[in-house]
Amino acid sequence: MITDFIKQELKKENLKYVLLLALVVAVVNYQFVSQFKQLPSPIYGGDYYNHLGTMYHIFYGGSIIQSGQLTGEIPWVPWLYHLYVVILSKITGMDPMFGIIYSSLPLIFISAIIVYLFISKFTDDTLLILPVVLIFLAAYPIYKYTVFAFYVTSPLMILAWALFFEKQTKNRMIFAIIASVLANVSSTQLFFSQIVFLGVILIDRFYTEYKKTKNVNALFSKEFKEQIMPLAQTFAIAFIISLIYWYWPLFVYKGATPNDIQVYGWPDYTRFDLQIQTVTKELADAFFATNTDSLVNTIYAVFTFVQLIGVIALYKKRNVDFWHKTAFLVLISAFVGLTHHVIMFNLLKSHLSPGHLFQMLYYPIMPVLFVVAIQFLKTKISVGSKGNGKFFELLLIILAVGFLFTHFSNFEDNFICSLLIIFNEIALFFFEFG
Repeated sequence: MITDFIKQELKKENLKYVLLLALVVAVVNYQFVSQFKQLPSPIYGGDYYNHLGTMYHIFYGGSIIQSGQLTGEIPWVPWLYHLYVVILSKITGMDPMFGIIYSSLPLIFISAIIVYLFISKFTDDTLLILPVVLIFLAAYPIYKYTVFAFYVTSPLMILAWALFFEKQTKNRMIFAIIASVLANVSSTQLFFSQIVFLGVILIDRFYTEYKKTKNVNALFSKEFKEQIMPLAQTFAIAFIISLIYWYWPLFVYKGATPNDIQVYGWPDYTRFDLQIQTVTKELADAFFATNTDSLVNTIYAVFTFVQLIGVIALYKKRNVDFWHKTAFLVLISAFVGLTHHVIMFNLLKSHLSPGHLFQMLYYPIMPVLFVVAIQFLKTKISVGSKGNGKFFELLLIILAVGFLFTHFSNFEDNFICSLLIIFNEIALFFFEFG
């Protein structure tokens, strides 16, 4: 039962610490965004104001299935984040513009819980869980549906599907359907990223079944069909519900738009070197960042190196258990999304956004890569005569705290210092007594 699972998690000390950490991050965010008088975006040509128009449309009674800018047209993008901001604005009595500005505060707690539930499958070390969650929450504040998908609906979708893959119960099926629908109506790129992810899962199931018999006919056996049927049914139900947005793009417009304005910002993929450059640039940003011209960039460069170690560690541990295998398949799915254009464009002269497909699946799996990287380093490197102790965890805490606060360099110095002292005291407490 999902309710039993929630009750069990609420009893754990680690979740309480994660919620306390989320509260601190929310306070930091509040101190920052409460200074805003308008959205941090150009008024003309800025995405935030474009989406604010859609939110005003919904706020004043317009339909979520109609465009907030053009009469008789469908929304430019899926509307879940817009609807969330409108509901938040209605509840609090805020104007939707300030609804966007303060929208991060509840989401910080949701992201923290989702990430905790995922990485708790890999470790129960409080001193490792907290900095990993903090690094993930450093992405806040957010003001746009794409980043909302990166840090809320995509991690939720992956967690829900993983739980359903692990144990196919009715409650987990319902959870997977809900999370899948939320993902589908939050971002166009996440809709396709989810299809890529489920496709990789299906191929893995095919390959695993084939290895057992070395006979391709086993893929058509009654036993194998019974194994994948619940997955197909869950996807089908979620897809049908998602047609509340996707019916028009898929079946009315048939995936075509009268003006492909989004392609203007993409490289000229008629050149094969630019197709490859898209892949190498994204991988460099994720795993080989070398920019050290500021503190935030230096810390980020260290993080990318740790992520690279995490990829190696996850590959080595991919067959240890179900959760390591699932995380590895998410990572494979991210790489498939990143490179899909190399095949699709050359065969069909069409493609999606390689970077977004990658990020939709890579960002949610980043916390797992941090966890397995630290675990790997502790087995390979000995610090001091008494072993590693909590050296790597404490180092990660210091980097995580620094990474968070470099995003808010315009804060009052005394506020930053006070919070740094709090974090240091917490770290020292766990180091001495944890």
